[in-house]
Amino acid sequence: MSFRVIIDKRELNSPVAKALEKLGANMSFKTLEVADYIVSERVAFERKAIDDFLSSWLIEKKLFGQIGDLVRAYEKPVLIIEGGNP
Repeated sequence: MSFRVIIDKRELNSPVAKALEKLGANMSFKTLEVADYIVSERVAFERKAIDDFLSSWLIEKKLFGQIGDLVRAYEKPVLIIEGGNP
């Protein structure tokens, strides 16, 4: 079963893109203004590594703007925060 995912070009080398490829996803890459992964007109994902999350929140002060953009653009927005290895 194949599914379509639009992936932000900046995520090209991410482990998520590689895992989706192994699962047989029909992937296309674009520079996305909102989200890192779009799986339908209603659902999109923003993926943040913990260091990017903290930087976006505490230093750059752009996290809430990014989340707001995601919420306005998609009915079912998802924010994924990835931590390091334990």
